[in-house]
Amino acid sequence: MGFGILFIGYFFILNFPYCEFTDAFAAALMMYALYKLSKINSGFKMAFMASGAFALLGAAELVIAGFGMISPIANGSMLILLPAMLRHAVIGAMTFLMLSGMSEVAEEVGLAPLSKKCRIYSFVTVGIYLINLILECAPLANIVDSRILVIFYVSAIMLTLAVIAMNLGAVYTCYMRICMPDDVDMEEKQSKFGFVNSFRHYEEEKQREYQDYRLKKFKEKQSKGKKK
Repeated sequence: MGFGILFIGYFFILNFPYCEFTDAFAAALMMYALYKLSKINSGFKMAFMASGAFALLGAAELVIAGFGMISPIANGSMLILLPAMLRHAVIGAMTFLMLSGMSEVAEEVGLAPLSKKCRIYSFVTVGIYLINLILECAPLANIVDSRILVIFYVSAIMLTLAVIAMNLGAVYTCYMRICMPDDVDMEEKQSKFGFVNSFRHYEEEKQREYQDYRLKKFKEKQSKGKKK
C-alpha cells in the first residue's frame, strides 16, 4: 500500500547529518509510493512530480558528496549552499502537496479530524522549511551575530524534527485508517510466517471496507440524481 512505503521513504528525511547519502533512496521510495497514490487526487499527483525533482536533487547531492571525498569542498561554496537551499524548497513543496492529498482523501472517507490535522501540518511545514531556506543564505552570517545565528540554527533543527515527526504520525494514521482498493485483486501465496499472512489479511479487510464505502457513496449520489 502506498502509505506504508511513503512512511518509510519520508522517515529517511530525518537523516540530517548525512542526507546527501540517503536523499536519493528516500526520494525513490516516495516516488513509488506517490505514483501509487497519484490516481486518487491532484495533490498526490503533484507531490509525485515534486518527488521526481527531489530524486534528481538527491542524485546530484550524492555526486557532489562523492566529489567532496576526493577533493574537499569549502564550507561557503555554492556546491554546498545551493543544494541545501534547494533541498529545503523541494521537501517543503513536496510535503505540502502530499499533506494536501492526504487531507482531501481523509475528508472523502469521513475522517474530518485527520483531514484538518493534515491541512494544518501542511502550512506549518511550509513555514518551517521557509525558515530553513532563509538560514541557509550565506549573507545572513554577515548581518546577524554568530551567537544568535547558532540559536536560530538549533531552534530550526528542533522544529524541523518536530514537524517531520508530526507528518510521519499523519502518514501512519492514514496507513492505519485509509486503505485504497487496488486496481486488480491478485491472489497471493501464503507466507511461511504467520505475521505476514495476518498483515496481508488486515490490508485485504481494509480494502474491502473502503470499496464498500465508495460503492455506498456512489449509490447515494446516483439516488440523489434520480430524485432531482
